[in-house]
Amino acid sequence: MFDNKIATQPILDSIIIILLSLTYAGISSGIFFGIRVVDILILVALIYKAKTKISSITWILVGLWFVSIAISTIVGFTGKAPYLISDFRFFVIFGLGVLLARSLAKNETINVEYIFYFILIGTLIIYYIIPYLPVIRFYYIPESFQNEEHKNTVFGPSVILLNYLYIYLVFKDRNRHFLFYFSYVAAALLIFNLRISRQDLVIMLLLFAWSIGYRLIYNIKLTYLLIIAVGCIAAVTYLSTTNNDRIRGILDPKKDTSFNYRVISNADFMNKFQRASVTEQAFGFGIGSTFIFHYNEYLGVRILNILDNTPLTILLKSGYLGLLLYLLIVLYPMLYLTWHQRLLLLFPIVLSMFLFNHALYNVLYIFGLYFVAFKLKADRYYKLNQANNPQ
Repeated sequence: MFDNKIATQPILDSIIIILLSLTYAGISSGIFFGIRVVDILILVALIYKAKTKISSITWILVGLWFVSIAISTIVGFTGKAPYLISDFRFFVIFGLGVLLARSLAKNETINVEYIFYFILIGTLIIYYIIPYLPVIRFYYIPESFQNEEHKNTVFGPSVILLNYLYIYLVFKDRNRHFLFYFSYVAAALLIFNLRISRQDLVIMLLLFAWSIGYRLIYNIKLTYLLIIAVGCIAAVTYLSTTNNDRIRGILDPKKDTSFNYRVISNADFMNKFQRASVTEQAFGFGIGSTFIFHYNEYLGVRILNILDNTPLTILLKSGYLGLLLYLLIVLYPMLYLTWHQRLLLLFPIVLSMFLFNHALYNVLYIFGLYFVAFKLKADRYYKLNQANNPQ
């Protein structure tokens, strides 16, 4: 008899992962009636996967994370922090992302390759139709960019989960068809052409370079080295001759406004945090707290509720206690992986963590990290069982 439960579960789990990737746009996700669409998706998915057994270590880490949130929320409420609700939402969803990823990684019948291509094609389609559909534009572009000055600004689905699935598929089978690698690097260039996110471009190109090297490491030929050399020369030539200020900023970051803004604000915060009381250093200034610094004579005094640096943002909100728990949650999946798997899975989150706030404020970082890490763990156990119990 055909079992509908067995047949539909991997399909539904795949749909959840695809929707999570395509609906999540970092801190600029659409808000309807005060609730972000991606939050509803995560909560519904967790209810759907409620019966899935999760290890006690995960529950302990997530439980401690929520204890830290409770303490930081009380501190923020006492101090009448203006961004209390907004920050509370981000910290809670971060923890729920861990639980959802662990639950979905349990499904051994999910076809990750199909999910990867669905997300890749879906992301490209959405990026190209956003300029022509105001409704979709409103969903993906934050309110602060809904003006004439930024009418050509394009924000779309995050590529974070796409990158993590790419890492997983390369680890699973390095000898893939040429089109697999080509489609990924082509997507990186096409998305950059629309969004102009240097972070996304750098991460995707470096992951692409790693995947090619990982494929050829035991079979390197002179032809391959020549192709790589030509590619590097072409890239350096483009970077040095382009008139695009954001691209030129990669080679000369000190002349880049956004780079200077981050350096100044982060340094100013650390100076003030070091002078804070022992209690404030331990528990932070509370969920929703802000940070004031003087940028320059033109921009004057700036008030920030987040810093473009994940560890410093956590120190601002929940102090060393929150930062310690954050690091434990991120590093926990590494216990089950090989050294090169650890390096690759930590690469996107570490690079973004010190340059951008998205490593905390975009749940796809923690979701992708946990989902791929525990899928790799499950694959390894499956291979061991197959070897020990041949049919």
